[in-house]
Order: sequence, then C-alpha cells, then structure tokens
Amino acid sequence: MSRVRPGGWEGPDVFNRKGLAALMCLVGILAGAACQSRLEPSPIESSAASPSKTSSPHQTPSATSEPTPEPPSMPAEALKPTRSGVEAFITYYFKMFNYARKTNDWREFRTLSTSTCDLCKALSTNQLGRYRTGGEWYTLPYGAELRPPAKAFATVPMRSKPGVWVSTPSGKPTPTRGDRWLFDIYLAFQGDQWRIYKMVLVR
Repeated sequence: MSRVRPGGWEGPDVFNRKGLAALMCLVGILAGAACQSRLEPSPIESSAASPSKTSSPHQTPSATSEPTPEPPSMPAEALKPTRSGVEAFITYYFKMFNYARKTNDWREFRTLSTSTCDLCKALSTNQLGRYRTGGEWYTLPYGAELRPPAKAFATVPMRSKPGVWVSTPSGKPTPTRGDRWLFDIYLAFQGDQWRIYKMVLVR
C-alpha cells in the first residue's frame, strides 16, 4: 500500500526493507561513507574540485575566511502547543542541525529529541567531518497535524543544498550535490516545548 504525501511525494505506509536500506544509506552519508543511492550527496567531479599545480591538496582557509556561524534562536512560536508551533519547531530543528554540522557542536540539537528517537541519535552521532560551505537541509511545504493529548505528526519533504564537505581538519574539500528526503516526524509537547520522539526516513 502507498499513500500520496504532501508535495506530491508517494511512499509506503510502513517502513519496509527498502526504507531500511535508505536509512542505512543516510546514516552512511552522515558518517562520510560512500553510498550508491539517489540519497547520496555524491561528490561533484569537476576541474574545480581538483587542486591546481600551485596549490596544496590539503590547503584549508584561514580562520578569518571561515567565521563561526551564530546558532539559531528558538522562535517563540515553536514553544506553543499549536499546529503552527509544530511547524516552527521542525524548522528550528533542522536549522540547528545545519548549525551543528558546521560547528560540530551538537549539545543543543540533542536536547530537541527524546532518547526514543533512534534516527535523531544517528543524525548527531554518525558525523565524521563537517560542511565548510553549503550542505544545509531545508523543508519544503507541508502541513502538521495535532494528535491530542499533547502530540503531533508531520510528513516533511526536505532538500539539501550543494556544499563542500571536509572529512578531517586537514582533509581535501569535496564538493557535494544536493539531495532530497521524506521524513515522518512524531512529536510530543513536554514541559514547555515540542520534542521529537520518533522520526522515520520514508524515502
């Protein structure tokens, strides 16, 4: 069985073996491993990606050319137990994910989900390297639904931007293409804010 999802996506009603393979691929991507799949932010092969004869293959920019980004602020709307609050929180969640991938500071990101969310853990623990530029994830239009008491659900289509990935501080910068994903996200309003307690990669 399949169902049409927001944004014209169509995916399975259950997280089957194909979905599991996609999840393993995504985790591999986050760990810097190669994965031959549509989900892979695959390296872009171009002359621009190859070092010139006069440059070092491991050359990195100076600290002044790579300023530390400012962490995003939790919007007030994201703290409300409303449909718009759910959507504001999810947007903030992935903004914090983008910030963490550039700084390797995962402390705040990990507070936005519960210990039951395995994929949330994978997003923050399978990181080798970081994005020097680009690579940001962003949501496409979708709608969230409230599920009383104090829970919510959203099927969220996403894209990622092309970027430049560095596997180690002295590693060769690798350009990557953008990609797309579809997530089922389950949330609960705990204390004074939303938290994700389950996230499933659909495709």
